[in-house]
Amino acid sequence: MLNLSIDPVNIEASFDQIADQLFNQYLLSIGKKRYQFTEIEFYYNTIAATKDNFAHQHGEEYLDGTWRLHSSGLDIVLKGIGSYYGGILIRGIQELDEQFQPIGTPIDGPWNTVTTCVREMGAVDKTKSFVLTKRLEDKKRKFIKSPRVGLFLKEAENLEYICKPWRYTSIPVVTKKYRHLVYLQLCLDKNKMTETEHTSILEQLGLSQRSMEDYKRYFEAGKHTDLDTLVGGKTTVENTCKLFGHYTIKL
Repeated sequence: MLNLSIDPVNIEASFDQIADQLFNQYLLSIGKKRYQFTEIEFYYNTIAATKDNFAHQHGEEYLDGTWRLHSSGLDIVLKGIGSYYGGILIRGIQELDEQFQPIGTPIDGPWNTVTTCVREMGAVDKTKSFVLTKRLEDKKRKFIKSPRVGLFLKEAENLEYICKPWRYTSIPVVTKKYRHLVYLQLCLDKNKMTETEHTSILEQLGLSQRSMEDYKRYFEAGKHTDLDTLVGGKTTVENTCKLFGHYTIKL
């Protein structure tokens, strides 16, 4: 059974453990088709203190580990009675063949993911058609963590939670969306991996030299940018790189 328990003292270690399970031990089954997870995002708040303003508190009908369909995609509900709430947004999946090998084009983005799921199960209200199934054999896929995407900075206080590395992307990287944040996190984490691993992930991202230079330039500019000028700004590549750069000076 998927272990969704979260240690409030060591939240990110709990996220790591859950992500490892989803990437390596479980599949998403819809009818006769099987999909592996390629990207997920965590949203989390304690009952005592609301810090992650992007996490939603669910009604009583949603229990820990249940599916939740919503306007932005598909979540696995996180819910500790009287202690915490949140969810795991499914950002990407990839179909597997009968030998459990990836086939076809990866499904990229939460909206494309939920659209695929609903189409395959045939009816919007049959949420029980979404089933997590255990892999016959565990995989050993690693992942890279980076800031969540598409979050709008309404208040300066939200910066920390916009930039926390709560987006998990499996390796090899197949996502095509918001690669600039994965790239910048890869640069920051270079000393945490071997040169071979770093080079391999960089190649998987498939970014042009000019794009990488632009992302770094925006990132460095963000370190010297007044945060108030970024509050309320559009979620462009330039602005999100600057926000990430500004965030790192506070670490």
